[in-house]
Amino acid sequence: MARKPLLIAEGDSWFAIPPFELVVPRDIVGHLRRLGYQVKSVADPGHTLEQMVNDTDGLKKKIEENEKPKAILLSGGGDDVFAYLPKILNHARYAKPIIDKNEAEKFVGCLEQDYVQWLRFITATCKSRHEAEVPILIHGYGYAVPANRPMWGVWRGTWLYPRFREKGHMDLQKNTDAIASLVNWFNEMLHNLPKKHGLNHVKYVDLRQCLSRDIQCTYHRDHHNYGDDEGCSAKFELDWNDEIHPTSEGFGKIAEEFRDEIQNLP
Repeated sequence: MARKPLLIAEGDSWFAIPPFELVVPRDIVGHLRRLGYQVKSVADPGHTLEQMVNDTDGLKKKIEENEKPKAILLSGGGDDVFAYLPKILNHARYAKPIIDKNEAEKFVGCLEQDYVQWLRFITATCKSRHEAEVPILIHGYGYAVPANRPMWGVWRGTWLYPRFREKGHMDLQKNTDAIASLVNWFNEMLHNLPKKHGLNHVKYVDLRQCLSRDIQCTYHRDHHNYGDDEGCSAKFELDWNDEIHPTSEGFGKIAEEFRDEIQNLP
């Protein structure tokens, strides 16, 4: 029997949904294993990019103790965005755009610096251990919907909606569009990383079209109501389990995007 291709993963909850979620597979790593990959993961829910950049021991050990992997997968930056979001949002009383573009661009610039440092460290570690570059896959999440949908269990409460409410923004469509703009800036930064010197082995995976952000009432279901009809639900709920985590089906779509990219690697 042929050995399963080896992947090494480091990241946040998109690679490591906690075990209270009774869906298997429940995240990108779980679905990649279902698709036939051997995945060695040091991902941990709640990890910020800043934490991962400054605590590289786990990933370094995983690279050094294993054979050369087919690719290294990184998921980072989402939790940093949530922490910084209050500084990015203008208050509604000022009649300005929801997103403070200057603050957003400054923040994305800081994420870029962290990513470059992270990628160069991983590149150097792989060259030292395997005497070769290893493809590194990065992604920029999807268009989340700040619809006040709480995650239950260990992580109680919501992530995005309270931040918009505190700044006086209550229009779901406008708030969803604002998140999309922020996600686009983040993805544009990631898209340009492989163009930097010494990072041409980095592969950016665009996930923005994988998951719906359609909040219009499109079907009836005993679930949340975002339309005018009782029991009417929106398409995005099929892809998003809560405000920031996809459903198992949504993660499955994302894993297929990763699989396609991995299959095209040399």
